[in-house]
Amino acid sequence: RRTTTDLWCPTSLPLGRNPQPVAKGGGYQMISTLLLFINMLVITSLRFPPLSAKRTTILKMVSRPVSCFASKNNRLIRRRTSAVNRPTKFSPKLTFELNCEYSKKTEGRSPLFSSLNGDSRIPCKRLREWTSLSEHEWRAKMEQEKRRIGELLGDHLSGKKKRTHHHPIFNFIFEYYMFKPKMLLQYSPGIGVLLEGATEGDESLPRRGFSFSEDGEEEVEGETRQQHIAWAEPLLAKPKTVESLRWTRDLLKATLEKKPELHCYGMHEWAMLYYPQDSMHEAPRKYQSLPLRISQETINSAVEAEPIRCTHFDAFRFYAKDATEKNVNQLTRQTQPEFEQPGCLHANMDLFKWSIKLFPWVSSQLLHDSLSIATRARAIDIRASPYAAEGAVDDFELSPIPIETHEGRAQYKTLQAELWKDAIPIRKRLIEAYDAFLEHHNEL
Repeated sequence: RRTTTDLWCPTSLPLGRNPQPVAKGGGYQMISTLLLFINMLVITSLRFPPLSAKRTTILKMVSRPVSCFASKNNRLIRRRTSAVNRPTKFSPKLTFELNCEYSKKTEGRSPLFSSLNGDSRIPCKRLREWTSLSEHEWRAKMEQEKRRIGELLGDHLSGKKKRTHHHPIFNFIFEYYMFKPKMLLQYSPGIGVLLEGATEGDESLPRRGFSFSEDGEEEVEGETRQQHIAWAEPLLAKPKTVESLRWTRDLLKATLEKKPELHCYGMHEWAMLYYPQDSMHEAPRKYQSLPLRISQETINSAVEAEPIRCTHFDAFRFYAKDATEKNVNQLTRQTQPEFEQPGCLHANMDLFKWSIKLFPWVSSQLLHDSLSIATRARAIDIRASPYAAEGAVDDFELSPIPIETHEGRAQYKTLQAELWKDAIPIRKRLIEAYDAFLEHHNEL
């Protein structure tokens, strides 16, 4: 019978990091239980104001993530709790910690926000230079975007798997990109815009990356009212997130600068289903529930006819094992910036993925524009595939593009070129949004 137990130290690591075992031996069960009990008391205490700033700081330092264990087989059960993983209010103290420029208090009122109309007492120089939208203005823009996304997605906006799983367009959009559909209903103006009248807890606004302030007062019809404001705050991004976004920005720029290659003909979908008779591997997986419109022999012949010129790693990595060697370039994640090019259907489809990654520091309008391009690209993608998609859904025209013929390849190339041209301005706007985030973040 084993009696040893791992003790996990709740105070030896920074917030948000996985704790590591610091000691082994017997007699620590009571200590660990006591630590967990103290941690839960601290979390409970933080929920009930008022607390002094000093006491709050001490409590947050104490309530670091705690990992506890208990099982008959000595298997660790890790439970991470944190008292500080909540939407952040942009309080004066936090504003000061983020290097904002404070002015002195005037007339006993809060220095954070007393007016949005050019008041020099707005603490951060950058915020004083931003555009301000009244509540009526930004809510009108939000409703306009909601109507637009409703027309594009219809009943699929709920994101329920029963509706989207068998849909050849939206099953890719919702399942491959793995995002919450409610994100599309939340409104963000992007960086550089202040939303008046926005309060914390408003379901129409994002929680991640948004700052809310309740500091300041305004005069309305002779009455003094508390003023509310919100904005997309890039300083709330974690360092790891910033580095990831910088990599994405560099990828987008490198892709934009290249000439489009329009001779791949969507063969990646065929390579995923390639299965020669003398194969030593298992049969490849079908990624659609649709039946095939052609035989396996036709698929094999098309793949074997000439080398595949796919340049997109996230398509290449799903190839059947027998087909990987038939691609001209052996792609990896590390070489993605080298081979990614703007004519690629999936590179333009991924503009939506990169918009999701930057949200809410990218506007809802740009997010929806990139989604529109993604659905168009996916429709071309599935039409050129070996699947029989025609008539499968009513909201898309999915007649086949027979790329196994010369006529089909010419049709695919024309549609691919049109999509590439329409995606150029969206790619440029997305690069500008990434630049604004990174430049703004580095300046402060």
